[in-house]
Amino acid sequence: MPAGFSDLPLDLLAVIFQHIPRPHDFTVLARVNKAFHSFAVPFLYSEVRVYQWHNEWKDKIRKLFETLSSRPDLALYVKVL
Repeated sequence: MPAGFSDLPLDLLAVIFQHIPRPHDFTVLARVNKAFHSFAVPFLYSEVRVYQWHNEWKDKIRKLFETLSSRPDLALYVKVL
């Protein structure tokens, strides 16, 4: 049986994830398996951006701060807010 993506060394996943162009893709990758989740979540939360022209932006900001205050482990990943 040919090797699959899940057979890659975990160190290589970190390098590959650095080249994912769209932040939304990390939400998909985080749901693949536990290994992908552990690498995708830090990337997902590293740059959090909500713009005024987004629909319901105030509600999104409120939900974001609720999540970060209830999950300080996720708040540690935030580099850009």
